[in-house]
Amino acid sequence: MERLEREGWLDDVAAARSLVRQRAARYGRERIARELSVRGFEAAVAREALDAELPEKEEIALSRAFARLWRENAGRPKPERSRRVRQALMRRGFAADAVSAMIRGSHDDTQ
Repeated sequence: MERLEREGWLDDVAAARSLVRQRAARYGRERIARELSVRGFEAAVAREALDAELPEKEEIALSRAFARLWRENAGRPKPERSRRVRQALMRRGFAADAVSAMIRGSHDDTQ
């Protein structure tokens, strides 16, 4: 095991960063952090991977997911539309304040 680690074959940070890169296009920090934890990565390793790979990608992922969900719920009354979109984005692990800001910032006045 020590030889494998020394030669770079076992690298928890690299493995965690790889998982974050794979998930960053669809999910938020909280969901990816849970997945890292479930897979047995230490909290410090998960934090390092998330901080290195996620910041700029999370905003893009949230924006894309919001646009798609907002469009899919266009026929619903605005309060229900907002609630459904908020819940879907929160399940994907996006931060509540970022989701709320995205909904408030929406300029779509159609119901």
